[in-house]
Amino acid sequence: MLLFGVCINDIEKAGINWENVVGMLKKYDHDRYSDFLDDMEENSAENDSRDIEFWFDQYESGGRSGLGAFLYDVIREQEKVEIDIDDPDGVYIGISAAAPWEFHPSVRNLSEEQFAAMISKYICQITDTEIEIRWWKVDDDLDW
Repeated sequence: MLLFGVCINDIEKAGINWENVVGMLKKYDHDRYSDFLDDMEENSAENDSRDIEFWFDQYESGGRSGLGAFLYDVIREQEKVEIDIDDPDGVYIGISAAAPWEFHPSVRNLSEEQFAAMISKYICQITDTEIEIRWWKVDDDLDW
């Protein structure tokens, strides 16, 4: 499978600002943010970044989990686009290569630059490092 997008492992290696991720959760999903606050209150008196990272590792939506699933949900909801997610070793978020008529109308007319700018808008909120948005050859047997 070919996919134009980003690998979550690259973001994790670059360093994640977990407080900014929590800020995204607060901004984009109030119900889950309330759950997050309840979990943090129950599980830790200090709430350091390890607790926050663990909570996002447990984030689950539509059979997907982790930070990639969270970003996938935020981008789809905020941008009203149908993007793809795949998970062999790390999570890849982007658009799978396909025939033009197979693309969802929400992404069919996006240029490479427009799509990259849309993804970057969310990635730059959680890391200070510039993450390359590019073509990936994803070897897997999964079909989301």
